Amino acid sequence: MAEIKLYTNSYLLGLNGGDLNKYRFRTTPEGQPKLNEVVKRGDIVITNYDTGPYKVVKVSGPYTHHTGLGWEFTLPESYTILCCKPEDKFPLPKNYQHYYLNELVFIDGRILHLFENNSDEVMIIEKSNNVIPDFSNAIQLSIF
Repeated sequence: MAEIKLYTNSYLLGLNGGDLNKYRFRTTPEGQPKLNEVVKRGDIVITNYDTGPYKVVKVSGPYTHHTGLGWEFTLPESYTILCCKPEDKFPLPKNYQHYYLNELVFIDGRILHLFENNSDEVMIIEKSNNVIPDFSNAIQLSIF
């Protein structure tokens, strides 16, 4: 079973009446793959809250969030899945309005939300057979 870690400080605890459960986070257990090792470009995903299907464009992360308010609060690492509609073809137009699935971790074969009190889950319903290159960060060089 995955380990649940508690991250809090007195400031955040005071904001929510001392409710420690608001600050329980999921983390990928040691030895298990990270989300970006499991979800690949071209995979088709859905959510347990009836959105999708979506085609995976990119998995971003890991992200570790910090505050800039004079006190330190660091969340465990999480990932974002950048998506498009399944019928959309790569490469996507530059101004494409993507769909985002944020703050995700991979635990015991499931894609879950970082926050323990959030029951959101993402399921892969179709794995991509093709290796689809990601040119989203590519730059074009002029030869003249």
